[in-house]
Amino acid sequence: MLAARIACGRESDDAVAQLTTAIETAKVERFVVAVTDDLMNVRSRVAQILRSRHIGTYEQAVLDRLESHLLLKAYGGEAGPLSDRELTVVRYLASRLTMREISAEIFVSTNTVKTHVKWIYQKLGVSSRTEPVAEARRLGVL
Repeated sequence: MLAARIACGRESDDAVAQLTTAIETAKVERFVVAVTDDLMNVRSRVAQILRSRHIGTYEQAVLDRLESHLLLKAYGGEAGPLSDRELTVVRYLASRLTMREISAEIFVSTNTVKTHVKWIYQKLGVSSRTEPVAEARRLGVL
């Protein structure tokens, strides 16, 4: 995965070959999460490779996960996808619990919840508590 990411970052001639090798290696072990999370920054290339051949259950699982994790700033910014913990916090934001209550629910400090909220706002390009909830609902992840 690392070699594929480096090759893509350098726009190397063998970037597609490196990506294909990484995907094939992950497919053997059915590593859907590894492919989607480690290669998120080159997701369009991953999707292109997967769609260029027969789409089996593994390929479809990777494509589905890539599409469900497209909560990116401006849908392609460099902030990256929301983490699983950030998605959890977004769900709690929908419940209208206070930061202190959310922190008690997920067993972290209030400052940690505030940090998650800050990153959520940055990644989604929003500025109020209701906006990330609406965006997550619109994209079908909430």
